[in-house]
Amino acid sequence: MNNRFEHIDIAKGIAMILVVGYHTKLYNATPELINIISFIMLPLFFFLSGVFFSYKYNLKEFLFKKSDTLLKPYFSVSIILVFFAIYKEGNLPINQILGVFYGVGDTILWDPMWFLTHLFLIYLFTYFLFRFAKFDSYHVSVQWLIISLLLIIGSYNIDMFWQIPISIFSHNFELTGLPFSMDIILITSSYFIAGKLLKNSIINFSTNQVIFYLCILILIFITIYSDAFIELNKRIFIEPLFSIVGSICGIYIIIYISFMLQSLKKTKYLFNLIGKSSLYILIFHGYIAHKTYDLLIKYTEEPIGMILVVLFTFTISIITSLLLMILIKKSYYLSLFFEPRKL
Repeated sequence: MNNRFEHIDIAKGIAMILVVGYHTKLYNATPELINIISFIMLPLFFFLSGVFFSYKYNLKEFLFKKSDTLLKPYFSVSIILVFFAIYKEGNLPINQILGVFYGVGDTILWDPMWFLTHLFLIYLFTYFLFRFAKFDSYHVSVQWLIISLLLIIGSYNIDMFWQIPISIFSHNFELTGLPFSMDIILITSSYFIAGKLLKNSIINFSTNQVIFYLCILILIFITIYSDAFIELNKRIFIEPLFSIVGSICGIYIIIYISFMLQSLKKTKYLFNLIGKSSLYILIFHGYIAHKTYDLLIKYTEEPIGMILVVLFTFTISIITSLLLMILIKKSYYLSLFFEPRKL
């Protein structure tokens, strides 16, 4: 990536660190920090993903590229997990197989991977919006009005398809969202499209200390005086107005910090590495963190010991994910299942 865009990779790295921190039992130590992370991490990820969105390819090429990038690693890992389940249980886990194709957090074993299926859906939704609905031709005020309405409507109706009992052919089920988390597309695509519309401002980012410190003050206010919290995977969006404002402030703060970190060579390299490795960290960190935490936590009951376990879990889940990435990239056959094809 051009040096001019390094701050975007750094921001992706910070977003990935926030995701890992959220999944490593950090809540037990600092619940207030987790609340802030909750309404920053995924909105930031979707926003940054939208910055370089392009709809220049025809539909067939677009579907191939996004399937190759997002769905291929998702199904590759999911199929491996199914084979492990068959080996362990001795029979074909039909519910697990169906859950893989449903593609939401509650139907797959490694639930952070729901992000991959849903991001694919966001790309497709946005592609149709820009390519066929000519969203780019709308006046800028109309564009932002539509995004705002989508976000507000989506946030206030986030649990419409969550934990709904249904019956199919006399079999009772509980609906935990729509396939590929389609039921939250209004929320997530709003941040994604906002990233697309603000592309030039993000690429040519100009720092503003007044806005930066104002955003920090707003985040402090929201943390103290509200219960704002977002967990899209569980369809939770508490106090939407505060959560949305908090996410916008958080996105600006992270991009501001990322821009400033460009001047620190070693720090820049670390965040760049994590940002460019986000696919592998996203896939593997949850399982590694869960197993590491369960293994170590039984040896301590002291608060300081629990914090050390959380910090170690956080570190080892990132490092191990990076090592797995190196292993996969160096293996011709493994890389076929994870890396996009070079056309």
